[in-house]
Amino acid sequence: YEWDNPKDLTPLSASKLVLDEVRAQAPDARLFIYEGWADMAGVIRGFPPNSRRLARYHRFNTDAYHEWYVGYTQALAQAYPQARVQLIPVASALGKVLADRALRDLTATDLYTDDAPHGTPTLYFLASLVTYAVLYDTAPPAALVLPSSVHPVVRANYGVIAQQIAQITGTKRAALNSDAAAP
Repeated sequence: YEWDNPKDLTPLSASKLVLDEVRAQAPDARLFIYEGWADMAGVIRGFPPNSRRLARYHRFNTDAYHEWYVGYTQALAQAYPQARVQLIPVASALGKVLADRALRDLTATDLYTDDAPHGTPTLYFLASLVTYAVLYDTAPPAALVLPSSVHPVVRANYGVIAQQIAQITGTKRAALNSDAAAP
């Protein structure tokens, strides 16, 4: 960690402190690790990136960045064998979804507001679909009426996006019908 860290904590040791407290308070709680997206400034220069650099950033989230989270989650699962520690692979799943031809017209500013990167309503909506699928082990609803704050390209391709997320996350239950409530 890059801050005043007198106890020399690592991500794993810091997480164990938190999870020990969670397990003490709720021994049967499900444990999730949320894979947020990588710092864009550390991968590409300048904001907003052009489409080629944005694609490179999304690939980074599906490759080395994701592998770090996989190893981190596995280490926590080994530390807590009695608990189900599960990764919510938001960054890697969205990196794959956003590589789809139908979504390639989305620009960096359609998804991010800066290189930190903070997201737009569209990005947070997409992240919620991955989170929903993992938390409930259910595909996102097959159809939804989406608000205008979600980019038109995402609204037009929602059904395909929901199917991709179900495949990527390996949800066990089929997509809900089109009358389902929003996640």
